[in-house]
Parts: sequence; structure tokens; C-alpha cells
Amino acid sequence: YQAALALYQAIPDRLGQANTLQSLGELERREANYSAARERYQAALALARQIPDVACQLNCLLGLARNEYAQGDREAACARYQEFFALADSLPAFAEHPVIREVRSEAAFRCSGAATLAEKLIAWVNTPTWDASRAYLEAHQAELLTDEAEAALQALMRAHPNREDVLARHLEILRQARREGIAAAYAQRQETEAMLEQILRAFLGTLSIAAVAALLAAMPDEQWDRLERELEERISQQPPEEQEALRQVLEELRRLRRSRRGG
Repeated sequence: YQAALALYQAIPDRLGQANTLQSLGELERREANYSAARERYQAALALARQIPDVACQLNCLLGLARNEYAQGDREAACARYQEFFALADSLPAFAEHPVIREVRSEAAFRCSGAATLAEKLIAWVNTPTWDASRAYLEAHQAELLTDEAEAALQALMRAHPNREDVLARHLEILRQARREGIAAAYAQRQETEAMLEQILRAFLGTLSIAAVAALLAAMPDEQWDRLERELEERISQQPPEEQEALRQVLEELRRLRRSRRGG
């Protein structure tokens, strides 16, 4: 995109510049670089208004709305949604477009009482420990152990792709808590954390990989899938110079587990 932007600036092609800046804003937002994303969107929006190009303006306004919402500024986000709809509704060709209708549903959720539910889910996800997580869920179970909360959590996953693994883990807990109770859901979490600790000890060389593989071989596939995702997330959080060696250990665990299970 940077190369394309330089090319459009050299030609010059203002619409090409605007569309590229908007795309760069999308990339920054997905990486949670919200300040950089806002700058890209605003620069693109200014160009799109000069041209003028309605489609690019709509894309920029939507990006700005989602960017503000991702930072927790619901008031600013809803103001941007209103700008988006004012522009879309001024042109019949856009007003009833399927994408516009989808955005209307998104904005209705985020700018209404349902947003309060999303805020409680975010507070739950951001609790510092699993004990605090359980306490928060117990205190708010009437609101969070519901179909509406599951739908809201899935919407958060779409809005925050950079936190999809963390949100997916909480979605699993939510669903298990609804099926089996909060105590059972967190007992499973404690079991998974204990297994993670053993595997991390293997990574650090204080426990043999073969010993851990023997434990993993007896683990049900569903539990292993969850554990594998968490290990990949933990590895991605380590210093870059250590990640390759840790991935090799994880790959060896996968190989040993398959071997011991006859797969």
C-alpha cells in the first residue's frame, strides 16, 4: 500500500490516494494502532470530500466509527455513524444497499442499550486473573449467561480481530458456564492452566518433552485444540528471538502426541 500511495501521489491521482489511505487506515485499526488509523482515515476523508467521491467518504466514516468504538469512545463512534447515515441517506443508490443495512444493524447495537452489555463483556474479558473473571461472571450472570451476551461477544470478535483468541476463549467459558454451570467452566480453565504450566516447564527445559507428550496423548481432541491455540498465543507474546525455538518445541509436542495416539 505504501508503494501504491507513492505512485498515486506522483501521478497524481487523488482518488487512488484516498482509497489507499483508507486501506492503510483499515490495516492500522486491525493492528490496534488506533491513532495512526484515525490519521489515515481523516486524510483519506479530506481527499474524498475534495474530489468528491461518496463511496470513499462512506468507507472512511465507517472506519472512523469503528475505530472510535474499538477505543471505547461510544459517543464519538455514534457521531461518526450518524455522519455515515446522513451521507448514505442523501443518495437513493446507497440508502438501501445491503452493506448499508448491515451497518445500520451494527450501529443500532453499538449505540443502544445493547452497548452496555458489550461494555460488561469487555470488563469481564479484561479482569486481571481467572479468580477475578469468575467473580465478575458470578456477579453478572443474569446478563452475561444469555443468548444476547453470546451474540455480543461474537460481534466483539469481529470488531477486534487482533484479540480474537482471547475473546474466543471467553466465549468457550461462557457457553460451558451456560451448559454446566460457572464452577464447571472455571474448573476446566484451571485444568487447562495447569497443563499450560507443565508445557511451559518443558519449554524451559525443567520437564522432559516426552513426559508432557505422554500427558497430551491422553487429552481429548477438543481440549488439545484449545490448549494448542493458547500455546500459539503464548509463543507469539515472547521475544522474537525466542519464538522460533519455542515453535520447534510445540511442533515436537504435536509429533509426539500424534505418534502416541497412533495418528
